[in-house]
Amino acid sequence: MTEISTIANATNNSFLDALERVRPEFANLSQEELLPITLDPVTAAVTMRGALPKIMAMRPVIETLSNFDVRALDKLEDYLRA
Repeated sequence: MTEISTIANATNNSFLDALERVRPEFANLSQEELLPITLDPVTAAVTMRGALPKIMAMRPVIETLSNFDVRALDKLEDYLRA
């Protein structure tokens, strides 16, 4: 196996692992909780991936928001990979 294919397999596994971690949560969403997709998912994911370090740096401030479940922030990277 070449170095490139080893890296590709590891990357694919990380995406699959993320999907398996969030799959139960996604499966439990009701029809009412689902929203129509009105943007390009790949562009949105790439943009969020780039912003992730700055978002995570703001975690202490985000934790103070009373109407935000910080567990969603903790799972953001898995959501992006899934």
